[in-house]
Amino acid sequence: MKLPFLKGRLSRKGWEYRDSFPHHLPQYVLIAGPHTSWRDFFVALCIREDLGLHDIKFLAKHSLFWWPLGGILRAFGAIPVNRSSSHGVVDQMAEHFSKNPNFKLGLSPEGTRSKVNGLKSGYRNIAEKAGVPIVTLGMDFGRKVISVAQPFSATTQAQDDAHVLEILGPLEGAKPELGLQHVTPDRAQRTLPEQLAWNASRFPNRRFLDEPHAEAGHIRFTHGEVFSEAKAFASGLVALGIQPGDKVAIIGKNSAHWLIADYGCALAGAVSVPMYPTIDGETAQKILEHSESKVLVIGKLDDASVYIQHCPAGVQRVFIPYMQPDASGLTWEALKAKGRPDFEPIPMDPEVLMTIIYTSGTTGMPKGVMHNFANFQAAFRMILEQFNFLHQEVFISYLPLSHVAERMIISAAGVYLTGRIHFVQALDTFAQNLEAAQPTVFMAVPRIWEKFGETIHAKIPAAFLRQLLAPILRKKLGLSRARLVLSGAAPIRASLLEDFSKMGIAIQEVYGMTENLGISTVNFRGKVKIGTVGQAFSGV
Repeated sequence: MKLPFLKGRLSRKGWEYRDSFPHHLPQYVLIAGPHTSWRDFFVALCIREDLGLHDIKFLAKHSLFWWPLGGILRAFGAIPVNRSSSHGVVDQMAEHFSKNPNFKLGLSPEGTRSKVNGLKSGYRNIAEKAGVPIVTLGMDFGRKVISVAQPFSATTQAQDDAHVLEILGPLEGAKPELGLQHVTPDRAQRTLPEQLAWNASRFPNRRFLDEPHAEAGHIRFTHGEVFSEAKAFASGLVALGIQPGDKVAIIGKNSAHWLIADYGCALAGAVSVPMYPTIDGETAQKILEHSESKVLVIGKLDDASVYIQHCPAGVQRVFIPYMQPDASGLTWEALKAKGRPDFEPIPMDPEVLMTIIYTSGTTGMPKGVMHNFANFQAAFRMILEQFNFLHQEVFISYLPLSHVAERMIISAAGVYLTGRIHFVQALDTFAQNLEAAQPTVFMAVPRIWEKFGETIHAKIPAAFLRQLLAPILRKKLGLSRARLVLSGAAPIRASLLEDFSKMGIAIQEVYGMTENLGISTVNFRGKVKIGTVGQAFSGV
């Protein structure tokens, strides 16, 4: 049955189709998701009209096929299935494929619109039994996008489910809270550069970096734009003579271009050397000399002159946008102009050095801690094993990106979770920027939690009022959506943790070191013991 009045309806409502459908395939199992609401059926009918998929069949309980409903269901392509039959559903469907060379079947991989923690096995069992490919169609209600992934053949349940979850997991269903949005540890099977490329290919228009800026107003990048910009930066580095393994230092406050420079180093095969934007000129010079850095990227700074003066001879300086270069420095655009438009990222072995993070230690000059790509993969896999992260988590970056915690919880997490990272414009706009961002993951040092507590107590001295007004306070702080709230770098008062807990903000203390990428101990949710740094991560 055709419903021509539905044709074009999605487009008129602002939806768009991102990929072409494999109409050339004579047979396939089509899985569509995420399936969270009755609205999915209406959208599916519209897609059916737009793409001309009138010959796709779907399953329905045989008990529903009474007059007149049975006739209507059959007109839409429904096939009656007797689940109690000794001849199982998989065999029944395989028989249909065997008898009809143009048979096509549509299924929901979740099997229900209720909340589930995994996929049903039917979709891949039918495809495997019938020997037909699987086509995955995504319905993203959040961005109003219909996407179609490349067809694939059934292998194993675990591999097939992981593949489908990679595609459908990041999408927002009609009821997001019911969707399959958790990120599995398998996400960390890719190196950071590989995940950057994957994000750009799958979600090029998804917002990634959002930086309020005094001159530009806002600097915004999507995942696709970040990858393109990082590639252009990497190509410029290669044009300067940077070879795989060469060191590129970065100094500056947190910004979108700081991260892009760091990602660009990885795409060029260079080793990034982040430096704190508060160190003195002599310390910066010693780090540049000790690391043998060949390029210094000067980021967002109030005064870059001290680092220009202490920059060793032979080190090329590159300035991010809106930073004024010195006579021998290169602007960001000038560096990109040196590169090639057809540049492709340099493939990197996971065991190759990725970054050197200088940490103060207890005595003398900062010590350089060396980490390869595999270290970041292993550390993030451990994080994913312990925390139920969702796709598209929202972060705010304000702790120094040169610190290991920010490199993991912001830089790496933003990539691996296809997330969105907000930045702080300046110290005096921190509260305003945090409230606007409303991150889902937030980390602070004890001094910041103390400041929050002092402000709240000064305005609302009575404890019962703070509890009564907790939802308003959480929103005003910028933590109304925060699911994971962390504190680290120093001990925090037990009474402060208890105060925030009464306001519905469960702060989890963590402990880590630069040497193990911050993955040591944490107070896991449900196992919080106030006054301790919790339990060791698995494998520590």
